[in-house]
Amino acid sequence: MRFYLSLLLFFYVPLATFAQKNADGLYLEVEEEQCYYSKLKLANTKTTVCVLDNPLIGAEEFVDVSPMEENELLGIRKFSILMSEEGKKKLAIMSKIYTGKNFAFVLDDEVVCVMEVKGEIKSGKFTVTEKFQNSSLKEVREKLKADYDF
Repeated sequence: MRFYLSLLLFFYVPLATFAQKNADGLYLEVEEEQCYYSKLKLANTKTTVCVLDNPLIGAEEFVDVSPMEENELLGIRKFSILMSEEGKKKLAIMSKIYTGKNFAFVLDDEVVCVMEVKGEIKSGKFTVTEKFQNSSLKEVREKLKADYDF
């Protein structure tokens, strides 16, 4: 019996740790030829994005999502995610440090969107966008509201 238990643990433990899920949140995109971090699928594409293994700001810092907006002229839909006071401070620091780099918004092990950091973000919110030909942003917003009780 002990042998079978040892055998089970020998095969199960590596599999359990291999299937690790990335936490929801805001990640730094790593632009390298070969990805040594987490390689995640970009929503609505066949492309993958290389991001750090841990979020810069976890979804536990999200406190609200704005209503969905559509801009016919630009052909995009968008909503914003508002941070807690602690998240607001982290976002300001991280955006200042990583100006000119890209943040990736990850939900359920998938990159929802990648955004260029233009400068320090003091507002405590970031905006998630998609083009009209894609159709997943409404579901993303609803999932955020349901999973994090906004």
